[in-house]
Amino acid sequence: LAAALWAMAVLALWLLALHGLIVLPTAFDPLSWHVHEMLFGFVLAAMAGFLLTAIPNWTGRMPLQGWPLAVLVTLWGAGRGAVLVSAWIGAPAAAAVDLALPLALLAVVVREIVSGRNWRNLPMVAGLIVLLAADAAMHAEVVWPHQVDPGVGWRLGIAAMLMLVALIGGRIVPSFTRNW
Repeated sequence: LAAALWAMAVLALWLLALHGLIVLPTAFDPLSWHVHEMLFGFVLAAMAGFLLTAIPNWTGRMPLQGWPLAVLVTLWGAGRGAVLVSAWIGAPAAAAVDLALPLALLAVVVREIVSGRNWRNLPMVAGLIVLLAADAAMHAEVVWPHQVDPGVGWRLGIAAMLMLVALIGGRIVPSFTRNW
């Protein structure tokens, strides 16, 4: 729900900024901010929701709930706010806050897969590591603009998301088809 609401808000803010009606207080240029928020604000949150729902089914363990889940949602919201106001708080500080969610999600996924001895799903960890690196690369483009190739972060992020979707879809679609 939060991811869907954020996607609508980001689109509205980006369109207002694109038409010169507002100036976003972000260190990102408007297009890079929009790309970042769609990939790492919306899609990552949707992917996290899916993984936190699917992993208990894969491992037979209880789903994440209560305050640990609230911490993840809070980290996600803090990241959205930090990136939005990164021109005010500084790009390095925004990066630190924003990267907290993918790092925490990675820790949760690793813990659940290892505790459940569900080695078949270790490729999800690799996908999350690449997503973390992609998010860090987008922030590095802002902090060190002439030392990081422009667009490497979002291209890597899209590739990682596609890899995760293909990996998950390659397992779920046959399962649903077989069950039908």
